Amino acid sequence: MRDADAEFMTAATAEVRGRSSEEHDLVIADVRIRIMVAGSSLTTWLGGALNCRLEPSSGAADAQLFVATGYPFPPPPWAADDYINGHRIRHLVGGERLATFDVERRILNMYDHATTTGMFWCHDVADLPDWEFGAPLRSLLTWVLRHRNIHLVHAAAVGEPLVGGVLLAGRGGSGKS
Repeated sequence: MRDADAEFMTAATAEVRGRSSEEHDLVIADVRIRIMVAGSSLTTWLGGALNCRLEPSSGAADAQLFVATGYPFPPPPWAADDYINGHRIRHLVGGERLATFDVERRILNMYDHATTTGMFWCHDVADLPDWEFGAPLRSLLTWVLRHRNIHLVHAAAVGEPLVGGVLLAGRGGSGKS
């Protein structure tokens, strides 16, 4: 990680760690992901889609994700020409470190495989696009799990606990909803 990226990640996670009001574990395929949340509106946002999977924090975690909204945040260290295809950052698209930053909506996703630490920050939950409510932390979870050879799929499901369900897989916009 470039020094500026490392400093940014350290400052950002320290800000959330100092303000964290809630901590949950999300377990997916035996991977324990600790989520530290700073901001009550984020707990509501996360709980909608992930509530049935969130557990009280316990034991060691395989990865830790810091999640925050609205707090003063260090300015991202990337210049305008560092962005490719919208939100991706040129030197953080592959390898051990990954990041996206939506400048318009002010939404950051950043993950470091070496430290198994990730960061999600948005200026305001109201600025999140609709799909973020159905798949919160999608980029971070994809990055954490892919490194362990577990892959998320783009799908929709419908069902009831006692009856069962149907999973519909397909590309975005293919009509699953």
